[in-house]
Amino acid sequence: MPFVDVEVVVGLGADADASELFVATGRLRRQLLELDVEDVRLSPSGAGVRQGPKSGTEVAVGALAVTLAPHVFATVLGALQAWADRSKARSVEIRLGEESFTGSGLTREQQDALVAHFVARTGAQDVPEPGGDGGA
Repeated sequence: MPFVDVEVVVGLGADADASELFVATGRLRRQLLELDVEDVRLSPSGAGVRQGPKSGTEVAVGALAVTLAPHVFATVLGALQAWADRSKARSVEIRLGEESFTGSGLTREQQDALVAHFVARTGAQDVPEPGGDGGA
């Protein structure tokens, strides 16, 4: 089965320090490894400090590289959204190649559209709907 690499960039907000970011990214990594993914590893390419949503603010960000089979994407998307939704300071950005998408605060329709785009982009088939069991 072909695997796809997706980069997940996580943000914790302006008040987070490097140790908080390291711990949160590690916890999210362990949560994702509990899913039916091939691998989750730290990705230095997306880590650092970025401009925050408000002018003059900065956000500490970490990044994970997730290797997964396409049929698991909806499950991973649901887990990322749940992780981000547990705190207003958390944010998730999903990168597939040169494209990036927010993974937090999505409506069901937006999740469905993102999964459909992922399917079209990867040529995957038999991808379950978000909120499904992800083939598990």
